[in-house]
Amino acid sequence: ALIEQHYRDRGVRPMGDLDVAVQPERARQAIDWLRSAGLRIGTTSSLEFDLRFRHGCPFRDDGAAVEIDLHWHILTE
Repeated sequence: ALIEQHYRDRGVRPMGDLDVAVQPERARQAIDWLRSAGLRIGTTSSLEFDLRFRHGCPFRDDGAAVEIDLHWHILTE
């Protein structure tokens, strides 16, 4: 919405991360894959808590300045 109303050009809005959405039943598999790729989870709560009560979680690779936000629920209250 911001692009259409304010920027007018999709290329001028800087992005610092990549957002990835997976089906809720595939979240654990995606988390395992991101961890095996060397990214660390960016929350302090337990994985079980995140999967049950959150819509997603961030992953980071500080050495490469990479941030991926993994989402398993898109529309949350």
